[in-house]
Amino acid sequence: MRFYPGVKEYAREWLFPAGANRNQQAFGPHIEFAPLFTPETSGGLLISVPEFEAQGLLHRLEEGGNMGWIIGEVAEEEGIEVV
Repeated sequence: MRFYPGVKEYAREWLFPAGANRNQQAFGPHIEFAPLFTPETSGGLLISVPEFEAQGLLHRLEEGGNMGWIIGEVAEEEGIEVV
């Protein structure tokens, strides 16, 4: 596994984005979080659309010069784990 320079040192010092704590406090009653996670805000955007609209959305994204991927599906279960 590859890490950005300094990441391991920050983790040892428990330096994490403040958003991680706010997210866990706000959504904790509804979501089971993995033991170690951080919210990422400077990368891609995760969205959810009905399955029958997914291919159309990918096409529209491509037309606009953007990229998109289908990375999974939503299934009815008991709870959610954010990894």
